[in-house]
Amino acid sequence: MNIRQETFITEYLKTGNATLSAINSGYSERTAKSIGNRLLKTPAIKQQIDNIQEQLKNDSIADIDEVMKYWSNLLRDEEADTKDRLKASECLAKRYGLFTNKLEVEQIRPVIIYGENELED
Repeated sequence: MNIRQETFITEYLKTGNATLSAINSGYSERTAKSIGNRLLKTPAIKQQIDNIQEQLKNDSIADIDEVMKYWSNLLRDEEADTKDRLKASECLAKRYGLFTNKLEVEQIRPVIIYGENELED
């Protein structure tokens, strides 16, 4: 991959616009639209863009461990508002299934057999 292609990737991640990214990467304005589209279809460039976008997504979205630690820290923070601490404890309790209500229902239904005269012994 050459320097202009690497620059295109960086610019595309910033702008999301293939034509503008091609221009900012040093390609001709006259051919920027077709070059931008062609570069996006190039497997190595597409893969690099997908990898970087996936990494950015993973870094920006909290995973369950991070959420659980946040709730736990908030629950234990005595200086936090009581309302917030209570909500954190509720979220943790729901996560661990402590609010699961199990209701046992028994239903009696009559069984009606039609054509009982035709049944074999």
